[in-house]
Amino acid sequence: MVLGWAAFPAMLVALVLQAVFFSFGGPTSLGLNTLVMALPAVVCYYLFHATVCNGREPWVFAAGFAAGATAIFLGALLTATAMLLAGKQFGPFAAAVLVGHLPLALIEGFVTGSAAVLVRKVRPELLDAPLLDSMHLEALDA
Repeated sequence: MVLGWAAFPAMLVALVLQAVFFSFGGPTSLGLNTLVMALPAVVCYYLFHATVCNGREPWVFAAGFAAGATAIFLGALLTATAMLLAGKQFGPFAAAVLVGHLPLALIEGFVTGSAAVLVRKVRPELLDAPLLDSMHLEALDA
C-alpha cells in the first residue's frame, strides 16, 4: 500500500540480499521470485491505496485487511501457477501451496489492517494521506 511500482526494485534488492547472506534462492529463481512477490503488491496498491488514504478508520482497517490477504493469496496463486507450468508432477504441491496460504492470508490481513490504521494515525505522510483523527473527522462531518 506504500510502494506501488517501487515494490519491484525493493523486492529484487531484498531477494538478492537474501541470496547473498543466507544462500537461499539465487540467480536462477530471482526473476520469478521477484514477480511472485512484487506483482501482488502492485495490484493491491492500485486496488486499496485510495481507501486506506481517504477512508474512516473502519474502512482503513477493512482495506488494509483486504490488501494483506489479497497479496498473500495472489502470491500463492502465482507460485502454484508456476509450479503447474513446471510440470504435472507438481500438481499436489501447487494445491498444498494454495491451501497452506489460506490461514496465512487471514493472519496477514489482520496484521496489515492494524498496521494501516496505525500508519494513518501516526505517519499519514507515508501514504500521502490526511491524519486519521476521530475529532478531525467529526469536524469535517459538521
